[in-house]
This record gives sequence, structure tokens and C-alpha cells, in this order.
Amino acid sequence: MGVRNTRVVTLESAEVISAAWTGTQINVENYTEASVYIQVTAQSGSSPTLDLNVETSPDNSTWYHHTDVPQIATVSTTYYAPVVALTNIGEYLRMQSPLPGGTTPSFTVTIIIVLKN
Repeated sequence: MGVRNTRVVTLESAEVISAAWTGTQINVENYTEASVYIQVTAQSGSSPTLDLNVETSPDNSTWYHHTDVPQIATVSTTYYAPVVALTNIGEYLRMQSPLPGGTTPSFTVTIIIVLKN
């Protein structure tokens, strides 16, 4: 079996999400697969929930929905491993979230992506 190249990238580090949010984009054109890992170190509010999704772009300008991440509602001292495995990831990738659910919700998240070719 051939050697696979991987690259580990921290997309977000201790990012506070309390409103609609769009994360940092990354060029993934040299990779064919990715695994997304999410750690939630803090949350607040009444019955808070966080929906995240993966978006891809062919040009780093126009973005398309790719994959939903399972809804998050708890703090985790370890990374959810992996929350989603991706293929057909295109040229650029980023994470996005609509307004979190609950009353005055807030989540502190770190998002790591492992790219593979």
C-alpha cells in the first residue's frame, strides 16, 4: 500500500460562537479527504445547541453547503473524533454555523481538520 500524505490544521482555536458564524477558510486543493475534529471547552446559556456545517468552494468566493456536523449540546474535554469524514472536498473548505439554539447560547470550540491525499 502506498504512503498517504496527511496535514493537520487547526482551523479555529478557542473560538467563541454566540451568533451566526463563518470560520477560517483553507485551501485543500492538494487533498482528497478530510476528517473534522471538534472540541467544546465551554458553553453557556439556557439549553444551548450548536449546529455546524462544512462548506466548500471552487474559488474561495462562492460557497456551497457540503456536510452537516451532528448537533453539539455538551462540553467535551476531548475532541469528538471525528465528527465527520469528508470526500470530494473541492478547492477550499471552511466551517459555518447559523445562530446557535437556546437562550443566550455561547460555545467555545477548537476545530482541527486532518487532510489526506
